[in-house]
Amino acid sequence: MRSMLLAILIMAGSTAFASAQTRWHISGTVVEEGSGEPVIMASVVIRELSLWAVTDANGFFSIENVPAGTHKLSIDLLGYEPAERQVTVKGNVEKLSVAL
Repeated sequence: MRSMLLAILIMAGSTAFASAQTRWHISGTVVEEGSGEPVIMASVVIRELSLWAVTDANGFFSIENVPAGTHKLSIDLLGYEPAERQVTVKGNVEKLSVAL
């Protein structure tokens, strides 16, 4: 009975460890098309995961805890044409640039 309980605990722990390793982040900047100026306060959202970020004064955003796979980023701000990008996450995705 003890060995069975121990085996269950080890499997549960290794599953938690494995899932913790498969979380990544997506970061980058949103700029104005043409001028290249940073777009401030734009929403960057992965709707199917309910994950989001808002760009800062430099147009920078970072979304944490993104699982591996292909995800659709929706980027928008009032006064700009919304944009969508497909992003495949196999590790951290950095320096993604989106123009609105």
